[in-house]
Amino acid sequence: ITTDKLASRVGASLLRAVGLPMLIAEDMRQYEDLMVRCAHDIDWFENLRERLRSNIGTSPLFDTERWAQNLEASLLKMATDREA
Repeated sequence: ITTDKLASRVGASLLRAVGLPMLIAEDMRQYEDLMVRCAHDIDWFENLRERLRSNIGTSPLFDTERWAQNLEASLLKMATDREA
């Protein structure tokens, strides 16, 4: 559910990152409608699952190697900057 709370913003960001922005609910009513649809519309839900599976290979969210490389580079830069 879209709110100003950190958890809400993080959840929405994650859904966008994996290509599932249609699961971001604007309010509780829309959230309930989405959950009911997930439970009752098996084809729609399976389509969401397949979309998530296919996006895993291309989404930066699941690219742990690149994340680790970026973290390492940032830590090295901080150490270098501190020594300077």
